[in-house]
Amino acid sequence: FFSTLSTMDDVEEAASFKADYAASNRSTCYTSKELIKQGDLRIGVMVQHPKGDFKYPQWHKFKYFEDVWLPKNPGKLKSLSQIGGLDKLKFEDVQKIKAFCGGEGDAGPGDGGAAAKAKGSTMTADEKALAAESKLVWDLKEKIKNELETKEIKELLEDCGQPASGKIFGGADKTLNRLVDGMLFGWLPKCQMCKDGDFIFSRGKYKCTGNISEYAQCENETTELKRKPFKCPSSWTHSAFLKGFKFKAHKKVMVSIAGDDPMDTDESQPQRQSTQASSSSSQGEPKTKKSVPKPRAESPPKPLEKPFEGCVVAFVGKLTKTTAELEKLTVEHGGASSKTITAKVNMVVTNSLEVETMSSKIKQADKFKIPMVEENWFWNSVTKGSKMNKVECKPLYLKNAPEITAAEKEEAEKENRKRKAAELEALDAAKKAADEADLTEERFQQEGPKRKKLKVKAGCRVAVEPESGLEDVAHVLDVSELEVYNVVLNYADIINNKNTYYMLQLLESDSTVGRKYWVFRKWGRMGTDRGDTKLTEYSSVEAAKKEFQKTYRDKT
Repeated sequence: FFSTLSTMDDVEEAASFKADYAASNRSTCYTSKELIKQGDLRIGVMVQHPKGDFKYPQWHKFKYFEDVWLPKNPGKLKSLSQIGGLDKLKFEDVQKIKAFCGGEGDAGPGDGGAAAKAKGSTMTADEKALAAESKLVWDLKEKIKNELETKEIKELLEDCGQPASGKIFGGADKTLNRLVDGMLFGWLPKCQMCKDGDFIFSRGKYKCTGNISEYAQCENETTELKRKPFKCPSSWTHSAFLKGFKFKAHKKVMVSIAGDDPMDTDESQPQRQSTQASSSSSQGEPKTKKSVPKPRAESPPKPLEKPFEGCVVAFVGKLTKTTAELEKLTVEHGGASSKTITAKVNMVVTNSLEVETMSSKIKQADKFKIPMVEENWFWNSVTKGSKMNKVECKPLYLKNAPEITAAEKEEAEKENRKRKAAELEALDAAKKAADEADLTEERFQQEGPKRKKLKVKAGCRVAVEPESGLEDVAHVLDVSELEVYNVVLNYADIINNKNTYYMLQLLESDSTVGRKYWVFRKWGRMGTDRGDTKLTEYSSVEAAKKEFQKTYRDKT
């Protein structure tokens, strides 16, 4: 049951992470609980679905992933090969990701190794070619989005003999990518090995998505394909954009910005040899060594920071505590105090009345351009236990507020993201602890054992699945020796680590009075508790048989 073929979605699922641009405004950042805006770069951590034999992404805003998730999970992301979907991103965004995951050049967090390459002249020839190609692709994408609707793109692909539907080729993003690829590089031909499969480009190689037989997938992979020139169909001459488009065959860069295929590098999977060439017109396929990324060094724990360390504070005017008390607290928290206003003073704590009336000390502080803040600055710093940055201080400045640089603003935002994530984590931990406290011994006793014995009723050949809840009032429909409505299907895919079952039963009520029928479904991963069930009631045996047969056909 299900398809026995591996698709590119399966390949991305095999990766530990996934990167893409949000398709809508509906996804939420798992770390900050904030909505991710449509078009924003996001990183997904692939986790096992609790009720199915597949993984799904827990999305994170790019900055929260970089500033919060990575530091909390050191060593989990080591190379680009662990991330699926990179071939669909803009070159500059891939460079951002490469900078913190130890990609080429072993760029570690914060050193900006790969990012510096993207901006400077130290980029390799392959990187320059990829950057130029990325610009071509995304410029054409924007033009097509402004000229054609998704439905029109699909129709145009079909008129040109290109696939535009199904799991591999269907959907707005995939059809748009297919059209852009054809208009820039020419149409991809059919596979000559299986005669009917369509190619896709992934991680520096063309891969066939067809079947070599009824039971096996075509494994044709190549870096050399003769593409067909793009030609606008005669039925589309009404489109000024397509009519005016002049096809010029560009050379496809056959170097993957994303590294090796995640299915090639996963330690639990068999290794497959892969090759790379500099362009589609190159002769031969030079072998490339797989670089082993260096593990990122874990930084030692940062010592506790005193909020006023290296700061000289002066107190002016009437405040909530006496000057002596405030000066004592300043010294206890690492700072120094001054009773007079000199150029050595770094901050003046005062009130708005003092500033409005311009007292002598305020005039002196203004002469030296010393920043003046409300008393809340002092108490907020003590409570926080660390220095307040300029962005946090901004609402508290009364006079001579310093300028905030872009770097300081970015650092403040980074701190804010970490603090917010920590607060949410603490809230989740408290909620989890409260939920666990509610699980009393009485509740555990009521739940009983998870395993149940199957009971085969007299006159029946098959037991009713206990999870249907009908084992005492119904039986499996048994019409004849060759017509028993009970099926258990299994799908095993070693490459993608899938071992899934699907059970299907048509149940008939034991009572002949007002006889009822049900179709029961149960599915999940073999040998685990992951899975789910579904029970549907029908008033007639014909309707139940029809649903049973339809489901069986869908799964096989």
